[in-house]
Amino acid sequence: MNIQKIEDAKIIAFLLTDGGITKTHFNRPKSWRLHFTSTEMFLIKEFKQNLEILFGKQNFWTSKPKRATTIYLNNSDIAEYYLQFSPTYRTKQCNSNPICPVLRNKKYGPCLKCHPIFFKQIPYPPAKIPPISKKLVNTFLKYYFSIEGTITDRVQISQRHPTLLKQIQKLLTTLQIDSTLKNYQINKNRYEWFLRIKKKDLLRFYNSINFLPVYISHSKLTKSERLKNLVQV
Repeated sequence: MNIQKIEDAKIIAFLLTDGGITKTHFNRPKSWRLHFTSTEMFLIKEFKQNLEILFGKQNFWTSKPKRATTIYLNNSDIAEYYLQFSPTYRTKQCNSNPICPVLRNKKYGPCLKCHPIFFKQIPYPPAKIPPISKKLVNTFLKYYFSIEGTITDRVQISQRHPTLLKQIQKLLTTLQIDSTLKNYQINKNRYEWFLRIKKKDLLRFYNSINFLPVYISHSKLTKSERLKNLVQV
C-alpha cells in the first residue's frame, strides 16, 4: 500500500521511530494499540492531531513516568489500517528487551504475521518504509529525521534495524542528497547502523528537508537552528 496522504506520511514516520503498534492482549487477534513517546510536547500534539484529521476525535490517553510523555490509542481498526503499510512497526530485534511475545509462547506479537528477517542469524521484525508519493518524500523525511536524527557537526541517524536506514538512504538519493551508511557490532548479539548526511549536501538537506521545531537534548537550540548555523545560511 502506497502513502498518498500527507497525514499518513507523518504518522508512519512517528510509528517507525519512537512510536509503534503493539498488542494489548497477546491471545486476541484484534487488540491493537498505537503509541508514541517523546520529550517534545509539540511532537505528541502532532501525532494526536494528524490521527484526528484522518479518523476524527479519538480517546487518547497519556502517561509520563519520567521525563518523556507517551500517548496511547487503543483502536484496532486504525492500527490495522497502518499495518497495511508495514506489517509491523517494531524495529528492535525480536529477542531483545522487550522480547517478542511470540518467542514467549504467546499467540500474537507486534507483527501482523510472524515473518522475521535475519542479519548474522539475529531475527528482526519485518518493518519497512512503504512506497511514498514523490511529493511526500520531503515531509516523511522531515518527520523521520526530526524524531530519530541527531545533529552535531553533521546530521545523522542511528538505528538497530538492518534495513530501514538503507530505505532512508534511497529516499535521500531521490532528493540528490548523498549519505554514508555503516554498521557496527556493539556486542555479541547487537549491531547498530549509522547513516550520515555528507557535509557537501548539508545545505541541500537544509533547503529540501530540514527539521521540525524540536530541541537538541540539553540545549536551548532547535535542531533546525543548529543546522542553519552549520550551513551558514
